[in-house]
Amino acid sequence: MIYKNHVQKLYSYGMHTCKDHDLVTDCLQDLFFKLWSKRESVASVKSVKPYLFKSFRRLLIHQIVSRRKFSVPFTDKTSVFEFIPSFEHTLMEDELKSEQIKRLKKCIQSLTKGQREVIYLKFFNGLSYQEISEITEMQVDSVYNLVSKAIELLRKKLQMTKSSYSNPLDLISQGINNL
Repeated sequence: MIYKNHVQKLYSYGMHTCKDHDLVTDCLQDLFFKLWSKRESVASVKSVKPYLFKSFRRLLIHQIVSRRKFSVPFTDKTSVFEFIPSFEHTLMEDELKSEQIKRLKKCIQSLTKGQREVIYLKFFNGLSYQEISEITEMQVDSVYNLVSKAIELLRKKLQMTKSSYSNPLDLISQGINNL
């Protein structure tokens, strides 16, 4: 059940981190194999989702380092945050949203990799600031600041591109709803 509920989000997170399908799937298999093997001795956790993300992140980083792959998270500018507009909207609405999403993707690319990671965890995976703090091993206040700065930068960039959305959170939620 845990596997079924979390594997897709973990896979997506892994692919946004290193872009190596084989490495991501190997780490996912390792993660769930280790959990199954040690299910009797694994301590009770308050929240499964951040525990899985943090464990997966550690496995992924360990494998990247041990394989001497120097991938930088979020480097592929063409495939980060793929949004697909809803087919239920009229053609004109679809074109408008598509253009807005393109602007958002471009603006997201201007963020630092740390900002992209916390935005992804917060808004695309619905994690709390505390959970993100545990996953990224940052202080909670630092996560708040990083998310806040990222949102402010997105807001400024979107206004510079004359987007009809002055609030990037509105646009992000539109993109999430259209996945």
